[in-house]
Amino acid sequence: MGAVVSMNLFAWAAEIVAVLSEPRETGGNGAQVTISIAVTIIGFLALQISLQPVQMGFRALVVDNVDPDQQIHANTWTSCWAGVGNLIGHVAGSLELDTSPSISRFQILTAIACACLVLTTFLCCAVVKETTLQRLEPETLYARAKGTSLFSCLREAFVMTDRRIKSLYRIQFLTWMAWFPLMFYGSTYVLTLES
Repeated sequence: MGAVVSMNLFAWAAEIVAVLSEPRETGGNGAQVTISIAVTIIGFLALQISLQPVQMGFRALVVDNVDPDQQIHANTWTSCWAGVGNLIGHVAGSLELDTSPSISRFQILTAIACACLVLTTFLCCAVVKETTLQRLEPETLYARAKGTSLFSCLREAFVMTDRRIKSLYRIQFLTWMAWFPLMFYGSTYVLTLES
């Protein structure tokens, strides 16, 4: 749900700001453009953050529901279908879509992507039956019984982690934050080359 909301916030930022600021007239076009840019950035960051749990959930289904000796094949098929989805998205992005002056091509593609995300998530939830988690032994629940919160357990685990693993976490986090804007602005740059 968060991915769909943030995707639409990202695509329709200017229209949302125009509708919300029209009755109050917040200082003309300059203020609306600035607010639109801020809403677009917030929508983009929220989109990147909200897609991670969806992807992790699908990957966790492979780990939870596939026998250990078949997980390599299941991960291969998962990556294959992700590639097919990327190709379909690329083809949809290269099609000439009839757009009206009020709806852009990007907004149409966003609506298609939202529909595909909702459809595939619903299909996955309807088809895959997850097995019940087995109860843990009382010794493994020591941290929960001690009354510590989840965040303090995570902080303690991070503090106890090896220095090299911590540096990998930092690199992965910074790479993740840099990769998506690079892809976004890279496609914008290629679009300007074509025109």
